[in-house]
Amino acid sequence: MDYIKRMDADEFIMKDDSRIPISNRKKKEAKAAYMRYLVHR
Repeated sequence: MDYIKRMDADEFIMKDDSRIPISNRKKKEAKAAYMRYLVHR
């Protein structure tokens, strides 16, 4: 997760500006994991 610049509604934007889509089924889980990461880094 160190390479993620930010999270949009349906994708992660990486530090090199590439985009990783997030599936609709995993969106809630991915957002929760990313928020936990931001809080605890």
